[in-house]
Amino acid sequence: MINCKNVSFAFDDHVIFTDVNLSIEKGEFVYIVGETGCGKTTLMRLLYMDVMPTSGVVKVDTFSSSLLRKRKLHQLRRKLGIIFQDYKLLDDRCVYENITFALQAVGFSSRDMKMQAIQALTQVGLIHRRNSPIGELSGGEQQRLSIARAISKDPIAILADEPTGNLDPATSADILTLLKKINLGGTTILLATHNYELIRKFPARTIAIRNYKCEELDPLSL
Repeated sequence: MINCKNVSFAFDDHVIFTDVNLSIEKGEFVYIVGETGCGKTTLMRLLYMDVMPTSGVVKVDTFSSSLLRKRKLHQLRRKLGIIFQDYKLLDDRCVYENITFALQAVGFSSRDMKMQAIQALTQVGLIHRRNSPIGELSGGEQQRLSIARAISKDPIAILADEPTGNLDPATSADILTLLKKINLGGTTILLATHNYELIRKFPARTIAIRNYKCEELDPLSL
């Protein structure tokens, strides 16, 4: 599903990763942890190929960083759901339109956009808010909307970068419960976080970024 082989990455002579090897299987739920600035967000960007490795190869499903051409990048993005800490919603569009706009961007038809949007909003418990402006949503509702936007594409994997970073503990637990439920449906989830309390409450495979490399941790030891 996801594989990094001998991946190194540097930006402006600043080394982020050196010879990283990482494999994530279909259907796994995996946490990525590490200190601020260690490279959690950079790893996510490498996986959705917003940046390319300095050396080594990143593979996601059938896509390889060594072979992918820019004109094919949208095909990879259609297969991935991406969730950000700051939601990245469109304030000038309502809840429903935030999803259909994203679906249109990756080539869904009008009929499919409507069906996918309604299904996703129902799954995250926001169908009753489909016509609401973004400004009327709480932080938790905005993050559930960003999750709905991610799952509306029926992705093979979701990359979640600090999705609970701006939320209180109770709302964070609700978001993790929702993501766990989505994972049980077969969607691979890779979640970057610094919230060890959540990992202890919802244990799963945990990978730490330390000294420019990735290493496995026991989640119950955190």
